[in-house]
Amino acid sequence: MVKEVGLLWNANDGFKKLERTLLRVQAMLEDVENKEISHRAWKAWVKDLKDAAYEADDLLDEIAITSTMSSSQEVNMSSFPSIKPHKIDTFQKKVDEIAREMEYLYMSKLVGSAQIKTKERLPTSSLLMEDEHCFFGREADKTKMIDVILSESLGGNDNVTVVSVVGMAGIGKTTFAQVVYNDERVCKHFESRMWVSVNNDFDVKKITKSIIVSASNKVIDLMDLDPLQVTLRHYLTNKRFFLVLDDVWSENYNDWDILQAPLRVGAPGSKILITSRSQTVSKIMMASHVLSLQRLSDDDCWLLFQKRALGNMNSRDVPLNLKTIGMEIVRKCEGLPLAAKTLGSLLHAVTNENEWNTILMSEIWNFEEDRSNILPALMLSFQYLPSHLRQCFAYCAIFPRGYEFKKENLVLLWIAQGFIQAKRGRRLEDLGSDYFDSLMCKSFFQEAPADSGNLSRYVMHDLIHDLAKFVSGDECLEMQGGGGLDKPYISGNVRHLSFLKGKVSTEMYEALYGSQSLRTVLLSSELTTYPIHDVHFNLFVNLNCLRVLDLSITRIHELPYSIGNLKHLRYFDLSMTRIQTLHKNICSLYSLQTLKLKSCTELIGLPKGLVRLANLRHLDLDLNPRLTSVPPGFGRLIDLQTLGTFIAGVDTRCQIGELMDMRSLHGTLCITQLENVDDRRKATQAALNDKQHLRKLKFLWGGDSQDNNGVLAGLRPHQNIEELHIEYYGGTRFPGWLADSSLSKLVTLSLFSCRRCKTLPSLGQLPSLKALVITNIPEVETIDVDFCGAGNVRGFPSLEILDFSNMASLQSWNGLAEGDLPCLRKLTFSSCLKLEALPKILCSPALEHIKISDCPEVEVLKQKDLPISVRSLIINSCSLLKRWHETEGKNDLSRIASDREVTIDGLRISSS
Repeated sequence: MVKEVGLLWNANDGFKKLERTLLRVQAMLEDVENKEISHRAWKAWVKDLKDAAYEADDLLDEIAITSTMSSSQEVNMSSFPSIKPHKIDTFQKKVDEIAREMEYLYMSKLVGSAQIKTKERLPTSSLLMEDEHCFFGREADKTKMIDVILSESLGGNDNVTVVSVVGMAGIGKTTFAQVVYNDERVCKHFESRMWVSVNNDFDVKKITKSIIVSASNKVIDLMDLDPLQVTLRHYLTNKRFFLVLDDVWSENYNDWDILQAPLRVGAPGSKILITSRSQTVSKIMMASHVLSLQRLSDDDCWLLFQKRALGNMNSRDVPLNLKTIGMEIVRKCEGLPLAAKTLGSLLHAVTNENEWNTILMSEIWNFEEDRSNILPALMLSFQYLPSHLRQCFAYCAIFPRGYEFKKENLVLLWIAQGFIQAKRGRRLEDLGSDYFDSLMCKSFFQEAPADSGNLSRYVMHDLIHDLAKFVSGDECLEMQGGGGLDKPYISGNVRHLSFLKGKVSTEMYEALYGSQSLRTVLLSSELTTYPIHDVHFNLFVNLNCLRVLDLSITRIHELPYSIGNLKHLRYFDLSMTRIQTLHKNICSLYSLQTLKLKSCTELIGLPKGLVRLANLRHLDLDLNPRLTSVPPGFGRLIDLQTLGTFIAGVDTRCQIGELMDMRSLHGTLCITQLENVDDRRKATQAALNDKQHLRKLKFLWGGDSQDNNGVLAGLRPHQNIEELHIEYYGGTRFPGWLADSSLSKLVTLSLFSCRRCKTLPSLGQLPSLKALVITNIPEVETIDVDFCGAGNVRGFPSLEILDFSNMASLQSWNGLAEGDLPCLRKLTFSSCLKLEALPKILCSPALEHIKISDCPEVEVLKQKDLPISVRSLIINSCSLLKRWHETEGKNDLSRIASDREVTIDGLRISSS
C-alpha cells in the first residue's frame, strides 16, 4: 500500500526511507524501555522519541486511508486532504535529529552504568525471615501442599515429580515455600533438601552449581556444565530429595530439559517445588499439582499488618482510633501480604494518629524505594515483559480501579491502537487473545469474582492497576467531573482519556475539544455516574488522531456532523444508546474496524455508504424490531469477522445471498426474517457450510411464516457448529442434516415454536449433544424409536440436559432401549397437557434432577421408576399425579423422599 501511494505521488524513494525510519524508531523505543535512567535530558529525549513514534503511526495511517480512498471509484479524492511528500520529508528530518541526540546521550557519560538501575531482586534463602506464627491465612493450603509433597506418587511414571506455587508478585509464594520447606514432617521425610533462588536469569550452569552446593554444603570450583551435572547426579542417585526452585521466570522448554537431566536419578517420592509468577512455567515444567495462591482475607491481612506495626500487642489492646485507620489501610492492600507487611513496617512503633492517616491517604507509589519494596516487586514483573505486552498492559490504566472487562473487547481496543504485531497466517484477534492469555498467566489479570454475576470478565488487582497507571505515566488520564473550581486541563502528553465520575461539563468538553493528540476517549456511562445526553456538534473537529471512541450506554440520540473528521477512528462503540440513525459522515471513516451497535433499540436503519468501509471487521448488531434491513451491497464487507445479526431482506439487493463471500465470520450469527427467503436455492447462497469459524447459529422466521421445507435444508451449517437455535420454522419436517452425525461438535440445540412439524428428527445420532430444548411444537403427538436414531451413533450418548415444554399434543414417548441417554442428569417436562405416562428415560443411571410441571394427565410415579441417582424431584400442577400420591402412592413418594428432595406444588414431602 505504501508503494502504491508513493507511485501516485512519484515519491516511492521517500516512502522506502520512511519505512526504514519507522523500524529505527521502534527499535530505539524497545531499547530505551529496558533502561531506567534518571537524567532529565534522557527523559526528554525518550518523550520526543515516543512523540515521533505516534506521529509516524498517524502518518502511516493517513497513507493507508488515502490509498483506500484512491482505490474506491465512489469517492471523490478532491474532497479529502492528501499527504504531500514534503510532510514525509519533514518527519524524516525530525527523526534524524532525535537519532543524533540519542547517539550523543547514549554514548556520552550522561548514560553511565551507574545511572542504569538493575532489575535483579535480592536472592531468597530457605530460612524463614520471621516466626512461623506470623504465617497467617494459609494453613489449609499448607496442609494440602505438604500432603502432596509427602505422597509417594502423583500419578506419573517418574521417580521425581514437580509441584508448583503460582501467584502475582507479593502474594507470598516464597514465604509459603519456606514454611513448607522447614516443616518438621518434610525435614524428616527427605534424605536431602535443597533450596535455590533462581530469579529472572535462568543460567543452567549457575543453578546446577547452586543445587550441588545446597546438597553437599561444599564450595565447588567446577565451571563447565558436564562435570557439574555429573557431580549433581552423583549426589542425588537413589536419594529421596526435595528441591525448591524459588522465583522461576524462564518459559523456555529447552532450559528446563537441560536442567532436569541429572535430577531424574532421585529415589521414588522425590519432589521439586517451584514458585513462579507465571502459570506457563508450571505447564512447561509439567507440574503434577499447581497451587494458585489467593489473596488473604482482610482479617488475616490485619494480623500481618498489626504484627509489623504494633509488634506483639494484643488485638484487644490496640487503640480503637488506630485499629479503625489500620483496617482502612489493610483494605487498601487488597489481600496482598507484601503490601500489608510493608505498610505495617512503615508504622512500626508509631502510635501517632496523624502518621497513620498519612499512610492511609498516600499513594503506595509515592513511597521511597528504600522504605517500600512493593514498587520494585511489581515493577520487576512489568520490566520482564516483552515490549509488545508492556504497551498492552500499560494501556489498561485507562480503566478505573475494580473495572470488570471482557477479554474480546480489550483485544479489539489493542488492535485499534496498533499494539498487535501482525504475523503471517494469524488473525490479529487470535494474536491479541494470545497476548491477553500471556498477561493472565503472569498474574496481571484475574478472573472477576463469581459473585459479581459477570461471567467471562476479568479484573486487575488494585495494586496491579496502580502499576499500570505508574508505567503509563501521563499518557493515560482518568478525568473526573463535578463542581470543582479548577478549570479542567488535559496535558498535551495525554493520549488516552476516560471520564470516570461526575457530570461532563461544558468546561470539560472545551478541554477535550483542544486535545488534538488524544487517541482514546471513553465517555461510556458504564464508567460515569451521570449519563451523557448529547455531544456538542463540533466536538470532534480537532480530535484528528482518535483511534477509539466509546459512547456506549449514553443517552445520545444523534451523532454530530464532526464525526466524519475522525479519519483514524478504528473502534466506535454506540451500544445501548438512543441513536436513531447514523450520520452519513460515518461512512467516510475508512479506518474503522469495529462498530458496536448492540441494544440500540431505537435504531431504524444503517446508512447505504456503510458498505464502503472495507476495513470493517466487527459489526456488532443484535435483534432489533425497528431495524428491518441491511444496506444493498452488504456482501462487499467480506472481511467481517463479527456480525451479530443479519436481516434477510425482501429487496433483491440485500437478500440472504449477501452472506455468500463472508467466509471470515467468527463466533455467533443470528439470521432473522427468514420468511423473506422463498426457496432452497436462495438459502443455499448464504453458503453457511463454508463458514468454518462460526460456532453459534440462530435461525429466526416471522411468527406466522410457512416454509416449503427447502429453506432450512439450504441453511446447512459447517460441521464445526457448536450451538444451534431454530425458532418459528414453518416447515412440516426438519431437514436430514439436523440429525447427521457429521455435526460432531454440536453441543446445544433448541427447537422453538416450529408449529407445523409433526415429527422430531433423529437427534440421538448427534455424538456431542449435551443440551436439548424442545419448546412449543404442538403437532408432535408421539416420540418413537426414530428419535434416538440408529447406526454407529445412537441413543444420545452425551446428552445431559433434556427439556420438553409447551408440547400441547404430546401423549407418549416409546421406543427407548437399554443404554439410551447414559449421561442424562436433568429432565424437564413442562406444559405437556396430554402426556399420560413418563417414559423409561427415568431409568437413566446418571439422572439427578427431575421436574414435572403442568402435566395434568400424568398419574403414576413409583419408587421403582426412579434410579437411585435422583437427588431432587419437583412436581407442580399435576393434578392426577397429586391425587394418586394422596390416595395410593403416598408410600412410594415418601420412600423416595427419605434421602432426596421431593416437592409437590411447593410442599416438601417427608419420609415420616
